[in-house]
Amino acid sequence: MALLLAPAGSPEALRAAIAAGADEVYLGGGSFNARINAKNFGRDELITAGELCRTNNVRLIITLNTLVSDRDFSAVTEYVSFLEQNVLPYAYIVQDIGLACSLKREFKDILLHASTQMQQHSSGAVSLLKQLGFSRIVFAREMSEKDLLFVCKSGIECEVFIHGALCVCMSGGCLMSSMIGRRSGNKGECAQPCRLKYYGKRDYPLSLKDLCLAEHIPSLIKMGVTSLKIEGRMKSPEYVYTVTSIYRKLIDERRTATENEMTALRNVFSRTGFTDGYFAGKTGPSMFGIRSESDKSLSKTIRLDKSEINPRPPLPAKSPCLPFSPPVKDISKVIPAAHQKGYVLRFDCKSPGINVIKKHYETAARIDLPVWEIERLKGIERYSDKISVILPRTIYDSDVGEIRTLLGLAKAAGITQVTLSNIAHLEICGGFYVHGDYSLNITNSSAVELYENLSFSSVMLSPEISPKYISMSTLAKEYIVYGRIPLMQTENCIIKTLGVSCRDKCEGILTDRTKANFPIKREYKHRNIIYNSVPTYLSDKIKELRKSGVGLYTLLFTDEYENEREFDKLIRLCMEKAPAPFSFTRGYFR
Repeated sequence: MALLLAPAGSPEALRAAIAAGADEVYLGGGSFNARINAKNFGRDELITAGELCRTNNVRLIITLNTLVSDRDFSAVTEYVSFLEQNVLPYAYIVQDIGLACSLKREFKDILLHASTQMQQHSSGAVSLLKQLGFSRIVFAREMSEKDLLFVCKSGIECEVFIHGALCVCMSGGCLMSSMIGRRSGNKGECAQPCRLKYYGKRDYPLSLKDLCLAEHIPSLIKMGVTSLKIEGRMKSPEYVYTVTSIYRKLIDERRTATENEMTALRNVFSRTGFTDGYFAGKTGPSMFGIRSESDKSLSKTIRLDKSEINPRPPLPAKSPCLPFSPPVKDISKVIPAAHQKGYVLRFDCKSPGINVIKKHYETAARIDLPVWEIERLKGIERYSDKISVILPRTIYDSDVGEIRTLLGLAKAAGITQVTLSNIAHLEICGGFYVHGDYSLNITNSSAVELYENLSFSSVMLSPEISPKYISMSTLAKEYIVYGRIPLMQTENCIIKTLGVSCRDKCEGILTDRTKANFPIKREYKHRNIIYNSVPTYLSDKIKELRKSGVGLYTLLFTDEYENEREFDKLIRLCMEKAPAPFSFTRGYFR
């Protein structure tokens, strides 16, 4: 049975979702949710919402899908305690894995759903997330039908977005709004700079059309998806009612949308139409679009044509509440602490020549190189004791075989360390010492404790948190002290979208309305990384970082090494902890 999950950004939208036939609704309070700018619900409204859902046999799911700091935990705990006593939600959507662990310790019987912003693209994380008490995963919107087939057989409830806004960034794991405007998408404050105009042959190269899988409902039901999710907590009650009611019919009748139904969906909201490109496995420029004046005028004419609520039939019993069973640290899998201090030289998307590695080998505590570059580095075995191979940020089940082969080549070269950015990748890292990357989004001590118990040798703290706000621990902590922060990873080739022939190099520049230039580099396969327009520089703040418990200082390079003389000067500058003679940002460091 496929359930229909609808958004409710306001009490009015909640009534519309229930009236339209939603099985489940998701909503948030005034904080700790990824749509802070929605109307959301006050505490009295949350109590009323809980009563309304129970009366009508609709499951109420609360969003707690933001990153939290150590300072937030008491407030979150108090909030959840209120909800458990007065609102009685069915489950909670959580992004922060440290928060999830804390909640399961405090409230043993609550159901947790892993937010799409946990960036789950494969079945690899299922066993660990179940161990941590998650009963459902909201899988990434970038997944194709083939990729979804893998995860639907993985033994956990699968939730899939079927309609609504798409972020060009993978799983919405974006730092662009945060780094250039101090409005964090991970904290519900995204200013959507991706929707703005940029210079190039295509004016809006980051703005995707909305997702619409109305023509794929029978396939989704057949593959066993648990919950079909509509995005739209910032949308009107009219939008919620129209979209929910159409998908209600499609699910009940196990069919695709008619031409009239597709027209109704476009009229209520679209960005020059819809896309199913990710699901169909056909990414490219056709997926991009903007909200035109014509689109806006059509939406203005939409009105609710029904407001009465008819109770839904009772749903199946609540999913089993999985016990919290945190892992136990295995000391034998951790690099000794004596090797966990100093500078990390990270070459993010492309490796330099072996001569660069040779020249700076002695001064580095570790050298991070992309695993997909390992084949071209002849003689790397001479420096293997300090090499850690970076895994791709996104690895689908269909990619696992190739990544295992590359890791085999690394192991054959004597490399024993790996740097990963997703817990789903742990299962393929057997025999390696593991370092956690920045995109694990570590912003609190609870998350640090979890990765320590998972036998990580070190973790890189999120660029969105100052290290001083995380309590000390025995696990080695890492922080970026130089480099352009990666703002987003894209499944689409942005170079092609800009109207430029990438010729498989996939390197270019994105220029915004302020004339700021954001470098674009190719990652694994044909994915892109968009980097900040200015580098972060904290090498002159090592003393403060050390006091905060940071012992590894990452110098992140994109192409600086191409000018050998300037590259050598840059490394000396950083290691001498000297003031920077170029424009830079301090990011969130305070």
